[in-house]
Amino acid sequence: MQKIIDYKMIEYPQLWEKIFKVRFEVFVKEQSVPIELERDEFDKKSYHMAVIENDIVIGTLRVYIDNKKAKIGRVALIKEKRGQEIGKEMMKRAIEFSKMKKVQKIVLDSQTYIEKFYSDLGFISYGDIFMDAGIPHIHMELEL
Repeated sequence: MQKIIDYKMIEYPQLWEKIFKVRFEVFVKEQSVPIELERDEFDKKSYHMAVIENDIVIGTLRVYIDNKKAKIGRVALIKEKRGQEIGKEMMKRAIEFSKMKKVQKIVLDSQTYIEKFYSDLGFISYGDIFMDAGIPHIHMELEL
């Protein structure tokens, strides 16, 4: 049984490295994102979500809120847990969290291979495909 915990990073420092371990596995090891690009200045300014199963973090994402706009990023789920609707549940909770924070629009940069995952949640693609860390991405948004 998974439990999803929403929290501001500073309040739960014991989960900091567990979250980054998942992100390292997904982005750096699996997708060859340069390690220096994986962490950035937005980590300490964002809200983070952890999916915990048997006391192990198996998934994470972050929500950065600026005024009435949220940006969801660093969505990561360990390989063994994909295809089980966990990512979808994480995103639904992030959307609800954003609504609770009175956000009017959520944006994200989707890797193109997973664009349909986000469009199924109501996100609409816009702009041209661009490269980020050597991976093709597309901008997406959801009006609330």
